[in-house]
Amino acid sequence: MKQDQTISQTLYLQLHKKNSYLMGILLFAIITLSLIVLGNILSDKPIWDNLAMASGNALEFCEDNRWDKVVVQPANTWSNLGFLLVGLFIFVTGINDFRIKKEIGENTLGNLLARYPIFSFLIGLSCIYLFLGSFLYHASVRYFLQKLDITSMYFLTVVLLAYSLFRSRFLDEGKKRKLILPWIVLGVIIANTFIFIYIMEINVNVLFPIFILAVFIGNLIYTLRNNKKNSLARKALYLSLGVLTVSFVMWVLDREDIMCNSGSILQGHAIWHVLNALSILLIYVHYRADKRIEKLD
Repeated sequence: MKQDQTISQTLYLQLHKKNSYLMGILLFAIITLSLIVLGNILSDKPIWDNLAMASGNALEFCEDNRWDKVVVQPANTWSNLGFLLVGLFIFVTGINDFRIKKEIGENTLGNLLARYPIFSFLIGLSCIYLFLGSFLYHASVRYFLQKLDITSMYFLTVVLLAYSLFRSRFLDEGKKRKLILPWIVLGVIIANTFIFIYIMEINVNVLFPIFILAVFIGNLIYTLRNNKKNSLARKALYLSLGVLTVSFVMWVLDREDIMCNSGSILQGHAIWHVLNALSILLIYVHYRADKRIEKLD
């Protein structure tokens, strides 16, 4: 119990309402069960037939495509539930932060993410959008839903890059952060709108790794300068990077048919989804455990 309390305090969760997280779990269960029921009802219905086929990586995955079913790639589809679970957790955390900020004031919160819950809302919503886009894409293997899948990946990385800018030393004075916050949020909206319109013209296998590298290089430079060697913030970032590296290896092994059993429920691309969701959760823990703001007060 003492260890749980210590972790809770480290992540600034000790004042959060536990019932709110139970409601998040309940919502996750309701959505999951509803999708299962809907999938069974529509199992043999050709609901995707009027949509154009996807391109690029779409037909490169190991898993068999069940063209006569509503869920064309079952393992690659249902594995996206991890993004929904992580997204709901982060969004509920933001709701609790917002409530606490109103009740006791932001100056009592020793973590930047806790002080500015807008970023938890943006990260959480991006994860939920990632779940929606990737779930529908792998269920259908259709072009428009492939676009949702690809843009959702960029949406999340844009938000993470925006938060990296927001917590930089350049904005260490509280007034600077409050002045620039609306502009950063507006920049996220404009960047993601541009991405949604034009992203399908760019090779995702080239551009997206650049976005990911930018996120982790920025966070790595920050944490080496500002987080203690054995701090939870450092450990969580290193774990997030390690998990993401393993997930990338699984993606390559699956796409190149190096590790492939096309009829199995255990697919490399599905493992990629689960590990990516875990990596997002770990980088969020890294943000929550960052205490440099205490030195600014």
